[in-house]
Formats: sequence, C-alpha cells, structure tokens
Amino acid sequence: MCAGWWCTARRTPRSWREPWTGSSHPSLFEPVHGSAPDIAGRGIADPIGQIWSASMLLDHLGHPDAGAHLLGAIEEVLAAGPDEAPLTPDLHGRGTTVELGRAITVQVKERGRRARRGA
Repeated sequence: MCAGWWCTARRTPRSWREPWTGSSHPSLFEPVHGSAPDIAGRGIADPIGQIWSASMLLDHLGHPDAGAHLLGAIEEVLAAGPDEAPLTPDLHGRGTTVELGRAITVQVKERGRRARRGA
C-alpha cells in the first residue's frame, strides 16, 4: 500500500510479471498514468512513476538492493517537500519534469557516496 498523497495515479507504478519459468513472455514495468494530453509539452509531468517502475524492474531482475536504493532516493526527495525540492505542480511544487528527475538522480548518487563511506 502507498501512503496517502504519494499514491496517486500519476506516481503509481505497476508490473505485469511473467510467472511462468521458461516462458517467452517478458515482464512489463510502467507507470499507471496515461498520456496526460492536458500537460503535454509543458515540462511538468511527474517522473516518479517511471523511476519507481525502474526500481521494481531491478527487484524483479534480482537486484533488490539497487531497487531499494532507487526507491529510497525518491522517498528522500519527496520528504524534502516543495520548499526544498523541485517538486512538480501535482506535488504542490514549482519544479519541472527535468528538475525533479535531476534531483532524484543527485540523490541516487549521494546515497551511493554515503553507502561507500559507510554512513
């Protein structure tokens, strides 16, 4: 389950996992949201659903630590709130898709540095 405001249609990932061993059918990981034509070209789409889907893919591929690392970066950026992080308008922020994606990327790198230092 997702926590309240965090689990809206634009942020929720989904997976279609292939349960049959040896099957030729691949698994699929994607955000739940649609094409959002109302915000097309405006640079304000929330990228979290897509990034979270990548975290689920990493779990599925047998890399749960990497998946948790990516999800933790998302959580840390969101926890900073709209005053400290470039959250998109649907999160009550003024950031853009690119700015929020970059903030999560920076947090992924920072979490990696902390992990290497043992912090």
